[in-house]
Amino acid sequence: MGLFSGVKLGWRKAEAAAIIEAAYEQAYRGRMDRKTAAKFANDMVEIMATDVPEVWEKTRENTANKTPLAMYALLYFAENKTDNDTSRTMNYLAMELILAEFARQVISGTSWAYSELDIVLLDKVISEYLSFKDFDTEHPLVSKLLDIKATLPLPVF
Repeated sequence: MGLFSGVKLGWRKAEAAAIIEAAYEQAYRGRMDRKTAAKFANDMVEIMATDVPEVWEKTRENTANKTPLAMYALLYFAENKTDNDTSRTMNYLAMELILAEFARQVISGTSWAYSELDIVLLDKVISEYLSFKDFDTEHPLVSKLLDIKATLPLPVF
């Protein structure tokens, strides 16, 4: 590990946690204070980083961006660390807000260049979200995500 690797990893975790915190604050305005949202977000990212360290591995060619990391942390927590439907739904609602912003960026052409890891994480997150929504094609976000998913250049391993 290089001299600054730990600092960079900490920064990436903080960026992902900040995205989750903002989604929680937006989703639960008035019902969840900022301190609670920050604690949930930071704890979630730390637990996911411990349980799934390969997602945080960084190489020059294959580093996940903060938005797919944040969405994957919410998905990981919803699917593996929640023991009730309310908690799972809370995480999916926060994920929906991040996915909606991501879809707006893709549609407007302001999204980033994807790494292979980004694409794998996005494919997993979008697939699980669509499954959670039962492919309700009347939902405006679902149709956008289906279009995005169809265009993801999935890597061949």
